[in-house]
Amino acid sequence: MTRIYQIIQVLLATLTILFSSNTIAQSPSLQLKFVLVDSNNKAINDASIQITGAKESQLKVSDEKGIVTFDLKADNYTVEVFHIGYIGQQRKINLLESQSVSMTLVPTTNILEEMVITATESKGLTSTSVINRQAMEHLQPSSFADLMELLPGGQAKDPVLTGVNPALIRETGKGGYDTSSLGVQFMVDGNIINSNADMQVSSSSAGSKVKTSSIGVDMRGISTNDIESVEVVRGIPGASYGDLTSGLIKINRKIGYTPLQARFKVDGFSKLYYVGKGIDTKTGWKLNSSIDFLDAKNEPRDIYENYKRISASLRSEKTFMIGGYDLNWKANVDYNGTIDNDKFDPDTGVQNIDNFKSSKQNFSLGNNLKLDFGKESLFKNVTLNTYLSQGIEDIKGTVFVQQSGRNAVPTGNETGISEGVFLPASYISEYKTEGRPLNINAKLQTELSFSAFDIKHNIEAGVEFRYSKNNGNGEMYDPLKPPTLGFTRRPRPFNEVPASQLLSTYIGDRMEYDLGNHHLQLYAGLRLSKMLGIDKEFSISDRVFAEPRVNFQWGLPQIKLGQDYLKTDITVGYGELYKQPTLSLLYPQDRYFDMLQVSYFDPQTNNSYAQFYTYRMSLENYNLIGAKNSKREVRVDFEYKRHKFFVTYFDEKMNTGFRDMTQFMGFEYQRYESKDVVWNNELGRPDLDNTPSSQKKIMSQYSHTENGSNTFKEGIEFGYSSPRFESINTRFTLNGAWFKTTYSNSAPILHRPGVSVNGQDYMYAGIYADDNGYRKSSLVYNLIVDTYLPSLDMNISASLQGDIFRRDLNLNRVAEPFAYIGIDNVVHPYTDESAKDPMLQHLIRPVSKTDGMEERKPFTFNANFKISKRIYKSVKASMFVNRLFTHYQSYTYNGIKVNRKDANGPYFGMEINFNI
Repeated sequence: MTRIYQIIQVLLATLTILFSSNTIAQSPSLQLKFVLVDSNNKAINDASIQITGAKESQLKVSDEKGIVTFDLKADNYTVEVFHIGYIGQQRKINLLESQSVSMTLVPTTNILEEMVITATESKGLTSTSVINRQAMEHLQPSSFADLMELLPGGQAKDPVLTGVNPALIRETGKGGYDTSSLGVQFMVDGNIINSNADMQVSSSSAGSKVKTSSIGVDMRGISTNDIESVEVVRGIPGASYGDLTSGLIKINRKIGYTPLQARFKVDGFSKLYYVGKGIDTKTGWKLNSSIDFLDAKNEPRDIYENYKRISASLRSEKTFMIGGYDLNWKANVDYNGTIDNDKFDPDTGVQNIDNFKSSKQNFSLGNNLKLDFGKESLFKNVTLNTYLSQGIEDIKGTVFVQQSGRNAVPTGNETGISEGVFLPASYISEYKTEGRPLNINAKLQTELSFSAFDIKHNIEAGVEFRYSKNNGNGEMYDPLKPPTLGFTRRPRPFNEVPASQLLSTYIGDRMEYDLGNHHLQLYAGLRLSKMLGIDKEFSISDRVFAEPRVNFQWGLPQIKLGQDYLKTDITVGYGELYKQPTLSLLYPQDRYFDMLQVSYFDPQTNNSYAQFYTYRMSLENYNLIGAKNSKREVRVDFEYKRHKFFVTYFDEKMNTGFRDMTQFMGFEYQRYESKDVVWNNELGRPDLDNTPSSQKKIMSQYSHTENGSNTFKEGIEFGYSSPRFESINTRFTLNGAWFKTTYSNSAPILHRPGVSVNGQDYMYAGIYADDNGYRKSSLVYNLIVDTYLPSLDMNISASLQGDIFRRDLNLNRVAEPFAYIGIDNVVHPYTDESAKDPMLQHLIRPVSKTDGMEERKPFTFNANFKISKRIYKSVKASMFVNRLFTHYQSYTYNGIKVNRKDANGPYFGMEINFNI
């Protein structure tokens, strides 16, 4: 508790400093105004103006009057102006006083600024896809999940907003292997979205589609309307990023002036509304606010299963002057709410009151401080990021329970004998799960740079702390009216679970060296992480996780080919990344085994009595550690005459992924047969002391989390982008990937045959080396042809995408176990003699005929079209249609010919945008 109090004190002190802006001296600002016109003195709107000085850089867009205004400090600035259809200009300005500058742009048909409507590949030290605002507007997304189409190997998909949308990077399947999506880390404006305290479980099966516990961030909840750019790091991130395995997604939102923007989108599944505005005040404050609402259905005719999302944001940025240094302060207050609804349709004519509702609200406050010491200092800057997020999560439901007989439920919560209560023949059960996840993140980092022996060093070093705690009351329902019969757990308050506290420190050095015409870059970093506040029984409590990261890039000398030069870069990297267990994985609910010893019910007298022997088992796995992923990649980049091409080979191995492993345990208990039980009026129950009983044995099944999952990824990503050909204003972009993903178990699995012997349950379980593993591979292509028509201010694109091939393979399983466990809970080796034993021979499991048989799906083709057109100066309309033309080649599997076709048909939608 002392550590928590210290953390709260530090955070309160930090927030006090951040919001006490009147104690910070403000830097005087000067106004620099630009008026842009063409040769006919007509105002030019939508021109981009980049202002770059010694200590700051700003980018703005001219309004419909051709005017752009900057608030700057006195300094020397470089001004660059860009606009489609006009020749760019550059000039120097020595700003000593407020002034207005008029600039005349010359139209040209020879120079056309490229409009990028696809993801572009960064040429940095790690494989990264960058998605800009233009690409998002042309894609017309409803949630962040739609943006994944733009990554190498991505394809357009119909939105499924009534189910969870986890993030998958560099893989072609999932099938319950959730560590991959759990290991994708999301950052918004430099702040981590932490899902470690998500413990929501549903007391009924109705919530299975929207379960988010231990699968990572649900992309449905992230709106794209405020996003300025996205960086998807598919490769090996720097040491400053941790608690991830699969990848990093960095979201940067708009800040500064924007016109009043409104968006309305409608498609076959959803409606979306958005309003946002950004302003620059004369005092130097940049303020942005927005709100959006999404209403989606499972399908247009079903109004009873739907999903709603509402997001609101208030963001600000200002630069102060402290002791001659710039202090940049970014702050944001955000609200995000989602609701999953599922209730019975009364129009079916069947009386049913079943309903389910899962609502999540999240309030967050982020403060980012950056003190810049200038280019000449050894220490370049110091950054302090603090982020506080409070969630309000509730699952509510009602279910009608109809029994086929009279069943009793136990009342005991501890190991031992307890009486039971008979349930009504039918009843209505109401249940609720209350989660209150609290996440506090703090990150302090410094950067310094210097040169030694002609090697430029850029060093980042810092410390990071993440705190996650769920203060909710957990599951709540009437134990005498359980929503599901045969419950194997009892309600547990989430606030009894200890907090997750992850402390990390890191250092990384990016080195640059020019060896003749060779440009060399090397990044070497190390991150150390430790879980705090963990009971000493856990092996993870004393362990420090080390994560080395290395990336090297070799810029080869340019080769002259004709009138231009071929530029080539070769990049290699290796990194080790860990994702620590979440609260629900470290502290699962206890498992209850309820053995019915007495069940007496007399319908004539209504006398009833039930007795259980309950065994309470803790499912905490003290050997559970972080999931480790080892990444390797090699990338080659080429560029010639603005033709760009890259190819990346990657290999990722994670053999300690989290997995629910089945276990068995044998129990003995007393069983009193109903025919032998006699009611005793004096006792008010049967006299069991004088009632004959028999010793019963039972083998029960349970599961707990282990590091027992393999996820091996291998593949090749590629991409080509042409320049925009001026004669037709068209560019061609081809990207795709070959993915091969293998999913299997890394720990032995237990399986009990579903047979009975002499009317009794089978009392043995085999221990096998392999489970139902599988391997999926595919070669995916996506050719995008996009054309921009300046005279019409229109974008048209065609996306031709599909599979060259797709392969699905069920891995071979060994039929015989290597060991077995019996009712005595002792592990025995499985020998040749065991295989001949009449009882143990049942452990030889049947192996499917299709094991080891690869399903080879051939070529597919889908044609998608998008169009965006500015109708008036402030109004733009867009529409899209996916799968307008399709082709799915037939194939043969297991001797049967499979004819395929598009089962869903075209999917289309449209939207309208206002910029006022």
